Amino acid sequence: MLAATVSEGRLRDLVSGAPARLEVIHPSGNVDVQGMIAASRGGGVTLTFDQLDEPLSPLFGVERTAILRVWDRFGIHRAETRILAVDAQTANASMTVTPPGRFITTQSRTFFRVPATLEVALERVVVAPGAPARVERVLCHDFSAGGMSLASDMPFSINDRFLISLALPKEVAKLGAGLPKLDGRLVRVRRARGVPHPLIGVEFQNISARQRDRLVELTIGLQKLVR
Repeated sequence: MLAATVSEGRLRDLVSGAPARLEVIHPSGNVDVQGMIAASRGGGVTLTFDQLDEPLSPLFGVERTAILRVWDRFGIHRAETRILAVDAQTANASMTVTPPGRFITTQSRTFFRVPATLEVALERVVVAPGAPARVERVLCHDFSAGGMSLASDMPFSINDRFLISLALPKEVAKLGAGLPKLDGRLVRVRRARGVPHPLIGVEFQNISARQRDRLVELTIGLQKLVR
């Protein structure tokens, strides 16, 4: 089933504080950095990158062409832009880019899923009286900002509730930094060809808008790993 549609158009408002990612395509290897929109005016869009672990790559140079990505609950918006100015301080780096002309938008009808083999720890929220809390370690089959499918032969029931901890690959660990244990609810059980154990579908619950944005960006990062 298709999880997203793609359309082309203008993104009217680049909201201050919105999460954003800037990427430079280069033969030696692409580089990108995640920050947020600080200001959007007629002459340019300023992005800030607080508390970077290392200085900005020199590939983020004035006049270089870059890809700007912003996202919200409606989808992921991508446009080509050009770097106008760079302040490469590690603590509070910033860049100004030309106002994007047209965005290509991947519009989420639900949340797009990506294949992802991750170790996941499930802690049951409600256990039988007197029973010790138990953590089950299972493997993720696919992941989205709305939930995940997990391969497990453990006895679960629809509407079981869990606290979920993710073991992320180092390539995307920063994208999930700061995410608390996620509240999840089991919504379906199914079989999949080539998977020896049943797949249980877990939906994330009680997620704030900021946490949802982090999960969207994490999904994008996982998608890059499987390309």
